[in-house]
Amino acid sequence: MFYSLNYERILLNGERFKTAIQAGISYYPPGTGIRDVWMPLGVNELVSFGNHHLEAGLGYMPIREAIRTEGQADEWFWSHMMTGRVGYRFQKPEGRWIVRAAFTPVLEIDRSGHGDEFHPLGGISVGFCF
Repeated sequence: MFYSLNYERILLNGERFKTAIQAGISYYPPGTGIRDVWMPLGVNELVSFGNHHLEAGLGYMPIREAIRTEGQADEWFWSHMMTGRVGYRFQKPEGRWIVRAAFTPVLEIDRSGHGDEFHPLGGISVGFCF
């Protein structure tokens, strides 16, 4: 189970179409076997139908990770992924709560020459507007 803390800001707020940017961070302790720090950045387009919204977006995710020997970080480096989003969001126009579910595929960009990897992921989220 993956998790992240995100901030989203709507830049263009039309009646039917909205454009938002988001930034987030996730941290996974070394014992989990998951890359250490993820920082998703993205742009999403929302198409609104009252309380219901379709989302589509693209993003970039730098990841800070370590090569470990006996639990100690020997060397830190950056890796990179491209992300996408296609999903559904429920949010009342004047409401504070957001509930959404999405298909969030990730393309892992391999610079070592072994080839890129595609990971078909999905997610659910609950949020609060302020």
